[in-house]
Amino acid sequence: MIAMNKLIENLLSCLTSEKARPQDYEHWGLLLSLVVEKHSKLRSPEPMYAELLPKAYREINLGESEYVALVTQICEMLVRPTLPAKSQDALVFALCGTDDTTLNLTVPSIVNFLSVQHGENAQTSALRCLRKMLSEPDGIRKNAAQIRSAIPPLSKVRLSLQQSLSDSDDKSQAATVIDLLAGLLDSSG
Repeated sequence: MIAMNKLIENLLSCLTSEKARPQDYEHWGLLLSLVVEKHSKLRSPEPMYAELLPKAYREINLGESEYVALVTQICEMLVRPTLPAKSQDALVFALCGTDDTTLNLTVPSIVNFLSVQHGENAQTSALRCLRKMLSEPDGIRKNAAQIRSAIPPLSKVRLSLQQSLSDSDDKSQAATVIDLLAGLLDSSG
């Protein structure tokens, strides 16, 4: 097991709290997502981190194995049934900053999240995140066997989304995203 940075451990711990204010979850989620993105291949220009991250968080330097361990922990937390809804939103937001090196972890986590009914905002955020992940088709195909073995039948995901989403455009977009995922997983051979 890789030791986690104390600041990151504290952020993750805060996100499990059921007694925080909504703006606290948003703040912690932003910090976590910026730390994740800062260590991914999707890194933004440094001035953005200087503006948004406190110095102690900017100074965190994760190696590749530590980055993967952090993403793994976020994925595991996301599927906890007792996690506050605002924490789920923050974790989905953080997973959107990951890169193709962790698709084998993040895609199953998001798909499993979508297979269970959540609030409509959480579902649409997770769908946006999944759509972003699917923009790496080669990475999805490369990890298809691992992804397929870690997700429920996509028919279950479709049903959950149809029941969770009220807007017909959202339902249509959800079906399109799930169909795209199915096509990428099937085309991998």
